Amino acid sequence: MRNLGLVISLPANSIVVTNSLCQFAELKTKKEKKKGFPTNIAATRENHSSPTSSLVAAAGRRKHFIVSRPNPRSLSFLHVSVSPSAKDMQIQPNEAEKTMKPKVLTLVIIEKEGKVLLGMKKRGFGQGYYNGFGGKVETGETVEEAAARELEEEAGVVAVSMEKRGILTFHFDDNPQPWEVHVYHVPDFVGEPCESEEMAPGWFSYADIPYDQMWQDDQYWYPEFLQGRRFRGEFYFHNTHTLVSHSLQSVAQL
Repeated sequence: MRNLGLVISLPANSIVVTNSLCQFAELKTKKEKKKGFPTNIAATRENHSSPTSSLVAAAGRRKHFIVSRPNPRSLSFLHVSVSPSAKDMQIQPNEAEKTMKPKVLTLVIIEKEGKVLLGMKKRGFGQGYYNGFGGKVETGETVEEAAARELEEEAGVVAVSMEKRGILTFHFDDNPQPWEVHVYHVPDFVGEPCESEEMAPGWFSYADIPYDQMWQDDQYWYPEFLQGRRFRGEFYFHNTHTLVSHSLQSVAQL
């Protein structure tokens, strides 16, 4: 289990029982018998240097919650958002997914002079979202070879150098096969970005990255990417597009 450095907002009359070890804690409120547990809960990042940080992640009306102390050497957090209509939503891999080999894909983000190059997806999966450039790894290719090929096909440029920054795993409740996405940083390239059948590229300053027109997970891991950190993350989606929960951790090596 990952160490988590988190704090969660709960009603003022809630009681959390925990100790210094990772354990199950029971949450009780004075109004539990009448109204049950709250159906909207969000976890946010807390100062990771605090030795008493803890997480309570609740879903619907469940009575038990996982609590863990943080690892001060890692940067980890979990976000859980449960709506009344989705309180019974599964946010862990199902049995079929546990035995299924993940689909391996690539994602390349060009960063230069305080800006990032993103492309508006014109067709297919993710249409209408801004994203980096990438796709699936073909038979006989290495992951890095696939990343370079997809960048050239979608943006019309050739990477001079590439550095792997992250590995993200995506779980969709409407697709049993998880996706394993390898994220690359490209600081130098040859050519001029141009529109392709798949993508329409454009430059964005850090402050103007259009998160409201991107996949919901991007707002969490892009800051880590832009700060030069290596990271691993897992993201759980409902009906393909609604982010239900996620975990993200800085790592020394990938």
